[in-house]
Amino acid sequence: MALSKRTFETILDLIENKISCMEGWDQTTARERAKLEACRRELINECEQQQQPDSSEIDSLSPEAQQQA
Repeated sequence: MALSKRTFETILDLIENKISCMEGWDQTTARERAKLEACRRELINECEQQQQPDSSEIDSLSPEAQQQA
């Protein structure tokens, strides 16, 4: 999925805001909260993976650029 870091951060903020605004603890709310928390974890993992360069990308760089990566 090709989303910018800013988009990931915005979506993550919206999810966190919704979680913090949830009130009550019935089964429906608990299920929705669990889904939102799973979505939050997935977005964080995806964002972290986008920030780490792929090893194939590093291999195609010049030796000087590889040292900086």
